Amino acid sequence: MRHRETADCVVVGGGPAGAGAAENIARLAPKKNVILLEKRARPHGTCAGGVGFNWIEEMGMKLPASVIETPIKEVQVHGPTESASIHADDLGRPELGAVLDRWGFDEWLLCKAIAEGADVRRNNHFDDLKRENGKWLVKAHNADGEYEVLTDYVIDASGPTAVVAKRLGFKIDEEPQDVHVGLQWTVPLPEPIPIERLELWFKRDPTQEPNGNWACKTGYIWSFTSRHPYWDGGNPVKAGRYTRLGIGVDMEHNRMPGRSAKECLQQFQATHPEYAGPTVSENGGLIPTGVPLQTAFENIFVVGDAGRHVSALHGGGIWFGRVAGEEAGKTVARGGSAEDYERGWTSRIGWTLRMHYALKKVLYNLDNREIDIMIKEMGAFRVTSSDAQVEIPRLAMHVAKHPVLGGKFAVKTFLEMAKGAVA
Repeated sequence: MRHRETADCVVVGGGPAGAGAAENIARLAPKKNVILLEKRARPHGTCAGGVGFNWIEEMGMKLPASVIETPIKEVQVHGPTESASIHADDLGRPELGAVLDRWGFDEWLLCKAIAEGADVRRNNHFDDLKRENGKWLVKAHNADGEYEVLTDYVIDASGPTAVVAKRLGFKIDEEPQDVHVGLQWTVPLPEPIPIERLELWFKRDPTQEPNGNWACKTGYIWSFTSRHPYWDGGNPVKAGRYTRLGIGVDMEHNRMPGRSAKECLQQFQATHPEYAGPTVSENGGLIPTGVPLQTAFENIFVVGDAGRHVSALHGGGIWFGRVAGEEAGKTVARGGSAEDYERGWTSRIGWTLRMHYALKKVLYNLDNREIDIMIKEMGAFRVTSSDAQVEIPRLAMHVAKHPVLGGKFAVKTFLEMAKGAVA
């Protein structure tokens, strides 16, 4: 028989979004009882872990050195034949960003929530929920058995699976082209390649050299380097020079012969032997690349990957999810409504998410020649800050001036959005 308890809020999921929500509730409303259910002993993301320092600074975080694997000092972007790069020195900064140890980073965030007074329950699983006497009855279980929590609020931070939202029939499922399959292999990094470099490759058709006989129709390939040990099941295995070589391909193309994420990554390695070392670890998962469709209903708030608070352009969600979690936590702390929560996250990241989605649609419709033109224009573009929210729309407006690309980039509604970003 299930035992029953009460709480002011139940958070499902202990990643950056869930930990941020729990931390803010506990900090802003110390008398409220917030329970966080984390299904694993230690939360950890499966992404490459790249993040810009300007985003970390905006969140007011001071990252401990232990959660930073490698600073990012240079970014290189490659097309079929063209390449462009930006270095931290160009902006007068020591670094552009960092590659995070996602095991250490996620654990650090969760410990911050615990320090504020959140009741974090590891190895606890969400089962179901229903309405009861104007509140939500959450059913969960752990190794000791089943239990119920009667609560005023529920925050779904369960990742792409969105277990709470889907149980309630939220409108969150996207078209196949708005969900990407991410695959990432950790491979040894040869000495000539700088350890503090991030590289991205874009190519739509496997026809042009010198960047290899491979193609990724609806995504890109990335390389995030690291000088720290790689992790296998949460345990450091071996120190050395490594890179996280990954790819994102939308669900529609992933089902096509020869275009799956695995096949594309294998084709890339075949033409880039410097990245073809033995795979020492691998991970993957689904990456939402649409736009948030429904993030609240009554006192149910959906945050992070569950709420599709992810950049459709590059698939990154750490910062977006953290912002959404913070806004959900603030709303619960002051006893706010679904409208308050949606107004909060929309005012901070709504425009950026829509703009990234518009840019994704443009980028995936470029052919090889147009990608090379875009990257050549990127090389001529002068970046003035490390703030992606400012520089991405500025870059788009710069590229839109090119006679070949103008017709694809200079969509009236998009330009209005871009002008608003830099006004």
